Amino acid sequence: MLWIAIRMLTGDKQKFFGLLFGIAFSTLLITQQMTLFVNLVERGASGVFNTANGDIFVMDPVSRSTDITYPMPSTALDQVRSIAGVKWAVPQIRANAAVRTSDGDLEQVAIIGVDDATLIGLPKHLLIGKKSDLSIPDTVIIDDVGAWRMFAQGDAIGQRLELNDQRTVIRGMADTTPSFTSTAVFYTTYSRALRYVPGTRNRMSLVLVG
Repeated sequence: MLWIAIRMLTGDKQKFFGLLFGIAFSTLLITQQMTLFVNLVERGASGVFNTANGDIFVMDPVSRSTDITYPMPSTALDQVRSIAGVKWAVPQIRANAAVRTSDGDLEQVAIIGVDDATLIGLPKHLLIGKKSDLSIPDTVIIDDVGAWRMFAQGDAIGQRLELNDQRTVIRGMADTTPSFTSTAVFYTTYSRALRYVPGTRNRMSLVLVG
């Protein structure tokens, strides 16, 4: 029976090779679509993947993702810290801003402000610079994708920018997963981010909890 099945399959060479081509092409399409799906999911969750620490992300109930958050009052941090089982909790701010480069061009960037004391919330790996560089005034760390997008050959270190009429200097580059929009991301301290991105009374985007 097996021999008959093989003969029926290979008896007409044109149909046989057409069948092989159809199966191969269908497999290629399935693999490609699966790759696109996984990549989109990964980019959508880049805000979590790029955070080295934090077991729980506490946000306002109406927040849809780490990139689209509803600001919370500063008292929410104390409420989280008062919960039994919480070892530590630190604030984080995520906002968008327009930055002016040395060439005079305007670029839309994302600002992420991490806890001043512990620097919890920074990416795990830095390609250039150290986390302690954020103690230098006016310092920001840029993500690697944003560096290549904004500057030729990714030469971002030492670049002086104007962010909300304030001077800022790029002194580090982080190894990160690209965001969904591939917008350049600037990491800085929480207090500095509040100055860079003025806003309403409630400013805290989320609380990282361990």
